[in-house]
Amino acid sequence: KGIIWDEESRGMTFKEVPIPEDMQEEVDQYRQELIEAVAEYDDKLLEKPAKGEKLLRAGGPDQSSIQSPATFSAKQLGIDPQPIEVRLWVEDYLPGRPRVYSPPHILFVLTPEDHAVWITDQLSKWHRASLDVRDREMQLHETNKKLREMSPEQLADDEMRSRCARRTRRAA
Repeated sequence: KGIIWDEESRGMTFKEVPIPEDMQEEVDQYRQELIEAVAEYDDKLLEKPAKGEKLLRAGGPDQSSIQSPATFSAKQLGIDPQPIEVRLWVEDYLPGRPRVYSPPHILFVLTPEDHAVWITDQLSKWHRASLDVRDREMQLHETNKKLREMSPEQLADDEMRSRCARRTRRAA
């Protein structure tokens, strides 16, 4: 789009108009030069990220997406044990567009001792859950053995069918 500045208001007001076709090539050239200039300016800013920020990867005006695998090492970054909030953000090369942030993720940086306690707690939870599954499977196995020992007449009994139906509903 084109902008026509109002001379009477000394540029305080303007009107947006379509770009004339005969000027489109020149406008595209200047637009590309502006994007490249902004990209160079942004690269200078990215060399010194703000406190608490870490640059993972810089893109360019010709890229539509960026993939950047990353690892996190609290020790290497000099972060003491504490919960920290991590968010990713992207910034457009075109001026006037705000950063877009990811949802926050909480990372818990632990001391070696706290990490050992956490691992032990998790293993205990998994162990208890596996014992519960084992006990339930053993009960089902015993029930199946008893059912196999029954005669067809015993299995056809209305009371036995009701008990089996109740167990089936409870298991589901």
